[in-house]
Amino acid sequence: MKRATETIVLLAMLVAVGGLIYTAWHWREGSRSDSCRVCRRHLHAGSQVVALQQGRKEAFCCPTCTVTFGRQAGRAVTVVQLTDFETGSGIAPEEAYVVQGSDVNLCLQHPVMTDSQKQPASMQFDRCSPSVLAFSSQQAAEAFRQEHGGRLLPFSALPLN
Repeated sequence: MKRATETIVLLAMLVAVGGLIYTAWHWREGSRSDSCRVCRRHLHAGSQVVALQQGRKEAFCCPTCTVTFGRQAGRAVTVVQLTDFETGSGIAPEEAYVVQGSDVNLCLQHPVMTDSQKQPASMQFDRCSPSVLAFSSQQAAEAFRQEHGGRLLPFSALPLN
């Protein structure tokens, strides 16, 4: 009887220690400031977004990830700062212009997947597509759009929910 009690106590302690280790790991990963709060991708110098989500400032890798998060969570996300793609400096959302759907997407800098015949496989969904890159001036955004395609619009015209 004593041995069974000792075994149960030992197992309970192992479960408790494992739970503490998992909790610490989960907290550390969730609080990393160098990765997106949603997709865990690197926070890019040219497309990072700071937004308020349930009253807390959160970092997102790009505007598209921010918009997708708001839609999937069903909660309002308020963007408080965008990053100018050219300079890396912060921009107030009401002053920003964006190019949506260009051929530049900082989040998708990984090798192309291939199918069984070694042909490029098409991607059906990525949280960070289409790309949305912010600019502090309409002229800079238009010059970028002419070279890389996409659609130019003020950030305020981008649906956030």
